Amino acid sequence: MRVGHGMITAALVGLFAACAGPVGGVGGGRDQTETPTHETVCEARCACAGCSAEDEALCSAEQEAAGERAEQAQCQDELAAYTECVRLEGRCVDGQHVTDACDDHAAALSRCLDAADPSCPTVNDGICDELQGTGRCPAGTDAADCRPRCPYTDDGVCDEPHGSGRCPAGTDTADCGSFCPSTDDGICDEPEGTRRCAEGTDERDCNRSSASECDLLRDCGDVSTGCTACAIEKGCSDELDACSSDDACIAFTQCAVTCYDDDDVCLGDCEARYPSGAALFATYTTCVTCDHCYISCGGALSC
Repeated sequence: MRVGHGMITAALVGLFAACAGPVGGVGGGRDQTETPTHETVCEARCACAGCSAEDEALCSAEQEAAGERAEQAQCQDELAAYTECVRLEGRCVDGQHVTDACDDHAAALSRCLDAADPSCPTVNDGICDELQGTGRCPAGTDAADCRPRCPYTDDGVCDEPHGSGRCPAGTDTADCGSFCPSTDDGICDEPEGTRRCAEGTDERDCNRSSASECDLLRDCGDVSTGCTACAIEKGCSDELDACSSDDACIAFTQCAVTCYDDDDVCLGDCEARYPSGAALFATYTTCVTCDHCYISCGGALSC
């Protein structure tokens, strides 16, 4: 028979309470006191009270359960002091094992067990009663009421640190669960990429990056190197041939290379002068940059 832990909290201090009934040579109303000389508490108790086999088994189960409870609460020293006192200082009086000499040890054990199992009587009432709130309860006993809150939930904006930063982490999960702060940057940030964002929150970057094995090179290159060369080999050769065999497309590319980076006016002039060539070149660059080299060639800026 094994006693459940729930049965032995405050009751631990009464673990070795007296058993009723006289034992041979002790009774008849006479107050006879004997000093126990037994190895265990159960032996001392049962020698005095005349335990049955079932009583002995119950006593052993109680001691084992008490030891487990004390170990969980880190009260082994208090339990050891109490049980040793019960064993050595307990008295057999009229068939009862009396342990009043151990009251101080019992109180120390109770205090230790109570401290290890704090509780708060006002949980889940919407008021934080831990130290940072009303202070009526020990830390960690009113967690539901005391956890940080966000006043901007369910507004479609992620307000946790990786979003607006207005709320603590974990307090705006509905809005932040589908939010990724680094979308359309040419880098897949879902679990199969950098893992900075949740699944499905950086689809454009992740779909692009997984569309072609060429993009794994992470080097844009040119017609003979890197991702560009790979893209031409894997699927853009027709587009390149169409441009390189067209005078207008060649003229457009020769015009475009004279423009400085980010000089939209210059590039616009080239497109206006050679519109058909610009269209063929756009078809080619779309195939390379957007379809095969989205990350390697910075597709987030042009696709």
